[in-house]
Amino acid sequence: MSVDGVHLLHGVNFPSGAFLAQLTDATPQANLTDVIGFAAGQADPQFVGTRESKFDQPFTTPQLKTILDLCGAQFAADLSSGNTDLYYKKAKNLGVRESAASTVHLRMRMASGVAYWTELSASQGQDATISGRILPLFNGSNPPMVPAGSVALVGTPTAAEWYTLGPVYINGTQIGGLQSMSLPLNLQAFELGASGDVYSTFCGVARRQPMLNLTSLKTDLWATYGLLGTALSSWAVYLRRHDPDGGIYANNQNQHIAITGTTGKIVPSSTSGGGGETPAQTTHRVLLRSPNATDPPLAIATATTIP
Repeated sequence: MSVDGVHLLHGVNFPSGAFLAQLTDATPQANLTDVIGFAAGQADPQFVGTRESKFDQPFTTPQLKTILDLCGAQFAADLSSGNTDLYYKKAKNLGVRESAASTVHLRMRMASGVAYWTELSASQGQDATISGRILPLFNGSNPPMVPAGSVALVGTPTAAEWYTLGPVYINGTQIGGLQSMSLPLNLQAFELGASGDVYSTFCGVARRQPMLNLTSLKTDLWATYGLLGTALSSWAVYLRRHDPDGGIYANNQNQHIAITGTTGKIVPSSTSGGGGETPAQTTHRVLLRSPNATDPPLAIATATTIP
């Protein structure tokens, strides 16, 4: 049988109007819990079904500003105000792509749910990326995710958001020789159903434990911060934005991303390499905490300068 259809990621259209076009990965998952039943003494099952389904859509993108703005100060977005649609674009046999207006494309619709980011990472000479999840909910009438196979595309593809590693400051001092950073939120979510529902009807943030991982060529940071680490009075991570048809926006232009805070502790992790032609690299962990009972451990600005 011949190949009768090939689809490619097009983007995610959120209720706010934000459109996520720079997807490097999006993975809708049914996450079914199966019921497989056996009669006494029988070798083969005589009943199969589904006990529960926790739909999930992890994604990864270099479109940092869009996701950070969407999720806001609490790092999560309420998607109940409208539909969240993941689109797949159909490739054209003996051509390139089917036109966006043609009703031949695939849509995965979520009527309600929550989106949050899970980890942000950047390294020297590489593009920064952010990963996240969309958790669709059963809203009482619509399944968490409804596929439709004959639709036109919504959303204009753009590729304007590209960031890379910037400077990191700990207690007002820049980390020299920085090679990479990662910021996992270590976010745990409530995904709950009730009364025998197959689908989840409640989701939200249960707990967050953000931690900043820094790798640099500065092996003497062991002496700077000590074996048991150093308390923080301030910290800042910057991500530089690429200039279209250029290099990097100047530091004094409001195009960059800043992630900042005032509380926590930096502790040593390990030093590796240093043999032959490989320079030694040292990794430190920055354990972040909230300054009070109200404010989160970190603040984010998506259109700022770099000092």
